[in-house]
Amino acid sequence: MTVLFCHIGWMKQYQGQTPDDQLRGGGSYVTDHQAGHEVCNFATIRGKNYGYVQVSKKRDGNYQAGEINLRRLGVADGKNELFGATIIWTATDPSPNEKRRKVVGWYLAALLGRCRALRRLPSWPASLWGWQFASLPLPA
Repeated sequence: MTVLFCHIGWMKQYQGQTPDDQLRGGGSYVTDHQAGHEVCNFATIRGKNYGYVQVSKKRDGNYQAGEINLRRLGVADGKNELFGATIIWTATDPSPNEKRRKVVGWYLAALLGRCRALRRLPSWPASLWGWQFASLPLPA
């Protein structure tokens, strides 16, 4: 079984940013843009969750898209996805008395892509949203 831990910024719900639920932490991209693609990691879209973790690098002031090294997870060269992975999402709780990494959720039997894919969200139609993981359809 493949298990991948992904560290993301902290939110209450990951259902999109709201005045009461803003992304906190999460690295330099979040600091520079006051947003990150992980803000919708637990929003259900057409019966699935689509998740994102930042794997890009900042070079010369610009963000360059990176890739997840699937070979390290046992995927043969030339393959661009892995099905059946467990994705465990962690974030650092910014509360003054906490400030430690916690598990904030997980996907079981997820599809994991080497590169991010982009899609428009009904609640965020003006922007493209990046994702690398898709959960199985959620129970009705």
